[in-house]
Amino acid sequence: MSVEQFTFYEHSFLSPVLAKLRRSERQISNISNDLKLAVGHAKIIISSEIKEDRLGYKLVVKGLQGFSVEDIAMQVGECAHNLRSALENMAYALARLKSDPPAAIKQVAFPIFISRQDYEDRWPAGKLERIFQADAIDVITSIQPYGRTGGGDGHPENDPLHLLSNLNNADKHRLPNLVLCAQQKIDFTGTLKYRSEEEAKADGPPNTVFNIDPLVPGMTLLDVTTNHPIVNICGSFNIEGRIMLELDGQYYDVVSYLDMTRSYVVTICNLFNKFFVQ
Repeated sequence: MSVEQFTFYEHSFLSPVLAKLRRSERQISNISNDLKLAVGHAKIIISSEIKEDRLGYKLVVKGLQGFSVEDIAMQVGECAHNLRSALENMAYALARLKSDPPAAIKQVAFPIFISRQDYEDRWPAGKLERIFQADAIDVITSIQPYGRTGGGDGHPENDPLHLLSNLNNADKHRLPNLVLCAQQKIDFTGTLKYRSEEEAKADGPPNTVFNIDPLVPGMTLLDVTTNHPIVNICGSFNIEGRIMLELDGQYYDVVSYLDMTRSYVVTICNLFNKFFVQ
């Protein structure tokens, strides 16, 4: 859904909303380009370790070189702030429709809650009605994360607005947590050497466990178990990695997450467009 749909109404109250959404689009493009460069320069230092009784081997991460994402993390935080701020600007624009300048101007905000009780406690009907028109209140209430009931509708904790709010709040105190993760793919060029040709043929495909958790020194990236002892391993490994965003214990592709969240914020903002028709 294009942000340009907002320009149809050309309402001055929406100018800050448009500015933040357009800025976030440019930021996501810049982040995507910078991520490609960061991953391209990252070098994973690994060592191979023969397992006990020589029944397989492990690939253990010893360290990372050429990997620094502090600047990208700052960009992610700024993009999240612009998306959350766009909603705050929308709330202010809606409040101006009821009273310009808004009543209780310091209380104007865009509420996001995963608990109905918390929403009603923090934003009781009297407070809402003082700031917003009734039809705007209906929309604000209808999009609250607590409205998700599970199943195909998702859970409140996974609502895009809730995740965005958490990311924005976390960025006020620390940088977003970006980590290098391996994709579910590893190319091994080489061979395993067994004690005899007979044992090699009898062994069959080894049991292989690939770890897709963040790449940190000391982690076991690949665990291979054989049925017969091996003498050694020869060859090289090619591991593809990508930088992920850790948020509430879950890992997200950075650009996909920002694209999805921005699209959802645009969708939410479009729900309020009808109130600004001149």
